[in-house]
Amino acid sequence: MAEKTKAVAQSPAPDLSAVERVVALGDLSKLSSEERVVYYARVCESLQLNPLTRPFEYLTLKGKLVLYARKDCTEQLRRIHKISLEIVGQQEVGDMILVHVRAKMGGRHDEDFGAVPLGRLAGEDRCNAVLKAITKAKRRATLSICGLGFLDETEVESVQAAEAQQPVQQRPALPAPQQANAGAQKARDAILYGLRDRIKAAGKNKTILAEIAGDARANRQAMGEINFTLIANDLKAAKVALETPEPEAAATGEREEQVAALLNAKDARWHYVLESCGIGGENPDELSQEEFDAAIAFLEAMPDVQGAAAV
Repeated sequence: MAEKTKAVAQSPAPDLSAVERVVALGDLSKLSSEERVVYYARVCESLQLNPLTRPFEYLTLKGKLVLYARKDCTEQLRRIHKISLEIVGQQEVGDMILVHVRAKMGGRHDEDFGAVPLGRLAGEDRCNAVLKAITKAKRRATLSICGLGFLDETEVESVQAAEAQQPVQQRPALPAPQQANAGAQKARDAILYGLRDRIKAAGKNKTILAEIAGDARANRQAMGEINFTLIANDLKAAKVALETPEPEAAATGEREEQVAALLNAKDARWHYVLESCGIGGENPDELSQEEFDAAIAFLEAMPDVQGAAAV
């Protein structure tokens, strides 16, 4: 017992600076091999992923060791959370192919894009580039709807290629354009979210929806092609809802009032009506429409219906 106590007392304390670096900066390079194994297993456990299938791989990105998601990760996430994917559209923008995918999980939905440069590709190489864009869009949408910010396997090659082309001495100058790009993206997203809020508030007001469509066209360049495509799809959905005729509520309400009057008049004999029609059961709400109509017809034909209804 004393030896066990001594061993525990002599065991090294965890390197809190390394743990802090992982939490604050996402850098796994400062962890030991044992600590990385534990961290990898904990991430898989938190996402209900099987670590034996290697859902993640390590990648050195901007001097930091990080995890990126492999195909096994997104496939398992779709199965676990019952995520369905829909290809909304694809188009060539300049020299690249852009694929738009919508993901649905329960009552939630999310959307994302996959873009791959085409350049002068032709034949099978061009087909493979299109398929790669579809795969990228599907995986990005899956990770997005799950609330995960991991890089996808299809994005790793492009990121590594971009880093390889960037001279080391020019890296200190990168933050300024990056901040400018981030600010521009926030401005584009602000226009997108503002228009979406207006579409939701407009409901089926044709005049307001037309005004929103005009504002979207006027701000097309400012919001970017991707965000403009999203707003165009939202407006199309609103137009479909606008053109869908409302159910004939008045006729339905009149029919329900007639049925209610008959049921109230004959409530004590409802079970007898069902048995006479050979239907069975006691609750009118559990009947099919055909059975219900037959019972009502029988009820209307009963000789004392007028007197009972008057009561």
